[in-house]
Amino acid sequence: MTKALLVIDLQNDYFPGGKFPLWNTDAVLDSIVGAMEKANAQGIPVVIIQHVAKQGLAPFFNEGTPGAEIHARILAAAPAAPLVEKEFADSFERTNLEETLTKLGATELLVRGMMTQNCVTHTAISKAAENRCARPAKLMSFSYRNPSFAMTRWEARLIGSVHEPISLSPSRSNPNRRLASAISVAKPWFQWSDLTA
Repeated sequence: MTKALLVIDLQNDYFPGGKFPLWNTDAVLDSIVGAMEKANAQGIPVVIIQHVAKQGLAPFFNEGTPGAEIHARILAAAPAAPLVEKEFADSFERTNLEETLTKLGATELLVRGMMTQNCVTHTAISKAAENRCARPAKLMSFSYRNPSFAMTRWEARLIGSVHEPISLSPSRSNPNRRLASAISVAKPWFQWSDLTA
């Protein structure tokens, strides 16, 4: 399989000082920059995906604002990476992502990004991703302000079409546990993974 690393929504509004700062952003940023460096070293193309609210009505990522801009460390890590602009949670929806991946010959997607429960997940389980193996990362960032309610690491392996998530918050009713089960049953091509050789 030919890999491509998707870097989704690493934008200033999600960081401290932005309009919608997420939890765990420093660790996630370090991890993603590290993954980009590994990708560069291994010749794996990086695709940067940027969410832009074009109507100016959204609480963040409004077109032309500093908050909508890609974080400087991401741009520095892959200055020649193609940029895909999106308006929906699914990075394939009404964008040129499919065309970009086809040009790159990518059949396996290593998916990293911000707000895991939204744009990262929607991209990984997109109908358009069915012909590719999507592998989101283990270390993630959520919109939750209280980390006791957030999934901070996922470790899962594909056994038939069932994933076994571990390292979730202690609550058995955690919606992230249900999300893992729902995704794995509905989308058997979906696998959790780190960027590896």
